[in-house]
Amino acid sequence: MKKETKIIILGITFTIVAVFLVVFLMYFVSNSKKNTIYKESNNNVNENTGYNEDEAQNIVTVYLFKADGCGHCKKAQEFFLKVLNEYDYVKVISYEVNTTLGNNSLMQKVGKKFNLEKVTGVPLIVIGDNFYINGYSSARDESIKEAIEKAHKDNNYKDLVEATRLENLDLDLKEIELKNS
Repeated sequence: MKKETKIIILGITFTIVAVFLVVFLMYFVSNSKKNTIYKESNNNVNENTGYNEDEAQNIVTVYLFKADGCGHCKKAQEFFLKVLNEYDYVKVISYEVNTTLGNNSLMQKVGKKFNLEKVTGVPLIVIGDNFYINGYSSARDESIKEAIEKAHKDNNYKDLVEATRLENLDLDLKEIELKNS
């Protein structure tokens, strides 16, 4: 074979391999972005039952569906930052519902599980599958703490929001875990 022919064949082979790698990487990156939030937050829940598998730790996840610019939401968030200092077994996940359609859809689906026809106000606070509050004021702080403590002691604690997420993997969600500084 001529030297030029070998170089052309080598160039074509290299190009085909490069195109294949680029397509593969684009596919991999695209799929990993879609599932990142689900994978990060699904580590505590059995996908078949929705029950918390961290029984040794008894982690209680509190969900705060909120809207930026909402004064009640901001006060609820400030309250939960204090809760994080009081309880070492609490995790708080926040969903902004006005700017992310998937977050709003998740909030509506969770609301329906509590027999709410439509959730029209924020914040919506959810703990397990037995407690929710639509709206917030400091007068509700004690009932929220009681719900956290009850969920922590409950051997059948079920994370309703996570179970709902598992039923709706197509939702594009953006969550923020509240942390103390």
